[in-house]
Amino acid sequence: MNKRLLAAFFVLLFSAPIFAGSADQRQIAWSDLPTIFNKNIRIVMPDGTRIEGKAVALETDALAVQVTKTTNVSDYPKGKLLVPRATLQAFDIRNPTYHWRVVGTVLGALAGIVAVAAIALTQGGNDTPVGAWAAGGAIPVAGYFLGQRADQRVTTYVVTQ
Repeated sequence: MNKRLLAAFFVLLFSAPIFAGSADQRQIAWSDLPTIFNKNIRIVMPDGTRIEGKAVALETDALAVQVTKTTNVSDYPKGKLLVPRATLQAFDIRNPTYHWRVVGTVLGALAGIVAVAAIALTQGGNDTPVGAWAAGGAIPVAGYFLGQRADQRVTTYVVTQ
């Protein structure tokens, strides 16, 4: 029985890339950038610095971003930042969903109940081991996190001049 549980665990572990969130790539013209206002975006600057924040305004030669996260505080501090048109090649927008987390948790709960019941039946119905209860509780948690990973949707926009 333990070998079967271990095999099922490894099958689930190595099938995780199947559940990876999808990535989509689109082109967007400079004049169409107002459609992304008030959305959280992530930009990788030419020097490798990653900034995250909300796109707030479009000027003739720059995109104004209200920076909330940065990997280089000295060069790109939090607050309003103008990203020059020549520098902005691409940016990412995350669009998370929730339904795979629900599905993963529900299926994990059902699998946990079945696993505890199966272990209890093999033990004769008396004194179910603590490990069985722990596995029964851990399976829904694993289902939630697999669902969370599947819910991540990232759209990469390539800016056309």
